[in-house]
Amino acid sequence: MKYIFLSVLLFCYTGKSFAQISKQEIGSEVGIVAAEVSGIQPPNNVIPNYGISVSIVGQYNFTDLFSIKSGLGFVEKGYATTQVLYLQSNIDPKTGFTGNSGNINNYYPTSYIELPILAKATFGKKIKFFANAGPYFGLLLIAMENVSVNETNQPPKSFSNNVTEYYKRVDMGICFGAGVEMPVKDKILLSLELRYDQGLMNVANTPPNNVPGVFGSQPVVNGAFSLLLGFRYRITD
Repeated sequence: MKYIFLSVLLFCYTGKSFAQISKQEIGSEVGIVAAEVSGIQPPNNVIPNYGISVSIVGQYNFTDLFSIKSGLGFVEKGYATTQVLYLQSNIDPKTGFTGNSGNINNYYPTSYIELPILAKATFGKKIKFFANAGPYFGLLLIAMENVSVNETNQPPKSFSNNVTEYYKRVDMGICFGAGVEMPVKDKILLSLELRYDQGLMNVANTPPNNVPGVFGSQPVVNGAFSLLLGFRYRITD
């Protein structure tokens, strides 16, 4: 957690120091997230867990080519699994299995406050292409287990549990992103970015690396694709 506070202070100090010699921009980004974790083993089949990302961002342009971008936001990550539901009523004692009875979908959303610090390179004139990369730091807010049982010819059943205790409170990793941006007015820019977050630490809080829906001894590591729509306002020249 201390790394997040130190990064926020560095972010603010950098903006103040360079405001006189660089263009300073502030804005926001929103998007959708498709997340998974490593470490999931059979009999579960992994499916993406979809969530949202909402953040306040700031950017400092040292040159037309190079800038530093950061911000603070809410990001939903996690993972999901699906299993075939088998019931005794579908098993013939003489001939064996005759069909499945539906499925069980398990969703494990994890909600973080995240701070990325990205080095950004921009190319082009009016419509610009950019790529950025750098570390991110995350603080876990809550982790949930949402189970949906879909049995054939029966109404769906569902339940939820708070499973935050199974996770470490801090996550960190590295971001890679690329996209396009363009001005819509003198001081307003729109951007569209595809970003990937790769965690670098085991987020499971209980040995042997077991969190709900994940079995085995492999590290449980976050990974997520995000499609982000953003706008920024240029506040200094």
